Amino acid sequence: MYSTTQFSSSDNYHKLITPILPTFKKPNLDLKTFNSISLAEFHPLNNPNYPIAILAGSETQSMKQDVITWNEVGSAMVGVAHKLRHTLESSPAKEPAVIGLIGHKDPLTYYAILLTIIRTGSIPLLISPRNSIDGIVHLIQASGCKHIYVEFDPDVKASDFPNMSISEKLSRDQIADIERELPKSHSLNLLGFPNAFELFPRLIKGSPYEFNHDLPHQLAQIPKPSQSEFAPVMILHSSGSTGIPKLIPLNRITFQCFLRSSDFGQFSWTGELISAMALPPYHALGVQTCFNVCLSSGLEYSKEPESIEFLKGVKRIAYGGAPLSVNIGNLLQQNGVKISSLYGITEVGIVSVCLPDPCYGADWEYFEISPQIKAQLEPHENGLCSLGFEKEFGPQTYHTSDLLEKHPTRSMYRLVGRLDDQITLSNSEKINPIPSETTIRSNHAINGVLLFGRGKPQIGVVIEPHEKYAVDVNDRSAVERYIDLIWPSIEEANKLAPAHGRITRNMILVIDPRSKSIPKNSKGLVSRPKTLQLLAEEIEAIYQQEPDDDTVSGLRLLDSSGKPSESSVTLSIKSIIQTVLKREVKVNDDLFLDQGCDSVHITSIRSKTSHLIKANTEKQIKIPTNVVYQYPSIEKMTRWLMGVLSEDEGGNHKKGDGLDPCLQLKAMIKKYLPLQV
Repeated sequence: MYSTTQFSSSDNYHKLITPILPTFKKPNLDLKTFNSISLAEFHPLNNPNYPIAILAGSETQSMKQDVITWNEVGSAMVGVAHKLRHTLESSPAKEPAVIGLIGHKDPLTYYAILLTIIRTGSIPLLISPRNSIDGIVHLIQASGCKHIYVEFDPDVKASDFPNMSISEKLSRDQIADIERELPKSHSLNLLGFPNAFELFPRLIKGSPYEFNHDLPHQLAQIPKPSQSEFAPVMILHSSGSTGIPKLIPLNRITFQCFLRSSDFGQFSWTGELISAMALPPYHALGVQTCFNVCLSSGLEYSKEPESIEFLKGVKRIAYGGAPLSVNIGNLLQQNGVKISSLYGITEVGIVSVCLPDPCYGADWEYFEISPQIKAQLEPHENGLCSLGFEKEFGPQTYHTSDLLEKHPTRSMYRLVGRLDDQITLSNSEKINPIPSETTIRSNHAINGVLLFGRGKPQIGVVIEPHEKYAVDVNDRSAVERYIDLIWPSIEEANKLAPAHGRITRNMILVIDPRSKSIPKNSKGLVSRPKTLQLLAEEIEAIYQQEPDDDTVSGLRLLDSSGKPSESSVTLSIKSIIQTVLKREVKVNDDLFLDQGCDSVHITSIRSKTSHLIKANTEKQIKIPTNVVYQYPSIEKMTRWLMGVLSEDEGGNHKKGDGLDPCLQLKAMIKKYLPLQV
C-alpha cells in the first residue's frame, strides 16, 4: 500500500506520502447528532486505510511495517473491548461505569484503550500518577471509579516476578498505597494495561499488517448503549497546584470544543505529521492531541528531534501546559524555528487560535483567543486581566485565575501567571513569580524553583538542585559554590523582574533533594501551597538571618565614653548606603528623588542598619519597617539614629533628635493650618 522509501522530514514526507494517501472522511460534529460512542469507531469504519501513527525507532522507515492505520487500531479496540465487557458484566458496577487509567504508557497504547472505553459506553477517568496518594484516592472515590488500568499484571504476584522493571515496581507500590488508603467499602478491580505487542502483535516480527476485512462486523458485535446528553464523555482532573486535585468532567459541549479547536485557525493540518511524544497522555493537551488526530487527516510522528537544525525543518512547534523560558523561546525563534504558544484550560480545551499561520515571529509568547471561545477579560492592575467565559458556554463555565497581558499593539495576549500566585510584599508591592521562576528553572542544574515572600519585606527563592548537583546544605562553602553555578540564571531573572522582585544572594534557600524534595503537581511543576508549608521554618529563618557580609564590620556609633557620636553615625550610615547603592552619595541627597532607591535597596539598608545597631549597643531597638521612607537621606537617618541611641530610660528622645514623627506632624499642622495644636 505504501512505498518503502525513507522519509526524515515533513517536506520529504509530503513529497512521497501525501500523493498516495486515501481520501479522508471527517465526522459530523454537530451537537444535535453528536455521539462520542459512534465517534470512537468512526475512523476504523470510514478511514480504515488512513495512517494514524508512524512508529519511532525503525532503521528502515519501511512504510508498510512502520505505519499504524485505523484498521489496525480498530482491531486492537475489538480485543480490548472483549476483555473489558467480560469484566463489566461480572461486576455490579452502575452504568455507565467509570474506568480509571493510571500510568505512563506509550500514547498509542493509551489512546487505543481510551477509545475502547468510550466505545463500550463507559467513562474514562484519566489519572496522573504524579499525584499524591491522597489526591488519587480522592479522585477514585469522588468519581465512583471501581475499575482501573495499571502498569502491571495484577494476576501475577510480585514475588513471582523478581526481575520486574523499575516502572512496574513503582506502579505496584503506588497501587498498594492507594488500596490501603481506600475505605474497605470501596473495592478496586485492577486491570493490566496491555502492551503494544499485545495490541499490535505483528510488531513482534516486524511483519506487514494484514488488513482486517471483518472489522465492521466485529465492531458491530460490541453493544452500543444509549448515551445521555448530560453524561460526561470523560473525566480529567486539575493539576493540584493549589490543593487536592479536582475532578473535571467533560460534557458534550466541552468535548466538542476540544475536537473543533483545529478548525479555528489558518494553519492547514491536512496530511501533517504531529510529533506528540513529549505530552503525557493523561494531560489535557495530550488528550487534545489524540482527538485532533482522530478528527483531522494529520499523523502522529513519534521521532525525537535531535537538534535545532531539525526543528528548523518542521512546519510548526507548539508548546503548552507550562510557560517556556524566554531565553529558550528566543533562541529557537532567532534560529528560524517557527514556534507558537498553545494556551488551553482543562475545563474548555484549547483557548488560543490553534497554530496561527503565519506564526508571530518575535511575538511567539502571544496568542489570539479562538473565535469559538466566548471569553470575558476582567481588568486588573498593572495592565493585566483575568480570563473567564460567558454563561452561554455551558454548565462548567467559571472564571479562571489565569492572568493575561495584552500585546502593546495587537489583539493578542500572553499568559503571565495566576491570581493565586501573586506575591504581595509587606509594603503592598505585588510580584508575579512565574517569569522569574520559568527563567531560573531553565538552568540545567535546577530541578525545582519557587519564589516566596508574601507579607515579607523582600522576595526570596527556593532552589531544588538536580540530584547530580545536590549539596549538603550544612556545608556553607558547597552551597556558595552551587549558587555561583546557578547565579547567571538568577541575574537573567533579575533583568526581567521589577525592582522589588529582584533576588539577592542572601535570599536564596537551597535544599537537599536527597533529604527533602519539594512537592510537584501532575505537570511536574512545584506545588506552591505544599512547598510553602513544608519549608515554612527554613523560609522564616532566611528572614531572621543576620547579614553575613563585612559591610558593618569596623563601623562605630559610639565614642570612647560610650555615648553616640554624630560623626561616627554619619560615616556608618553613609558607608552602608553607598555599599548598597554601589556609588557615591551626598549626605543630603534624597535616596528616592536623587538616587533612585527601590524597595530592594530599602530592605538591604534597613537590614544592615539593624545589624550595625546590634553590633554597637546592647539596647533592644526595634527599627520600623518604613524607617528609610521616613528618613530618606544620610543626614535624616543620622539624626533619627542619634535620637534612638540617645533615648533616656523614660523612652523620650533627648534634645537634638528633632525627628519624632508625632512632633513633626504637629509642627506641620501648626505651620499650615490656623488651628491650636
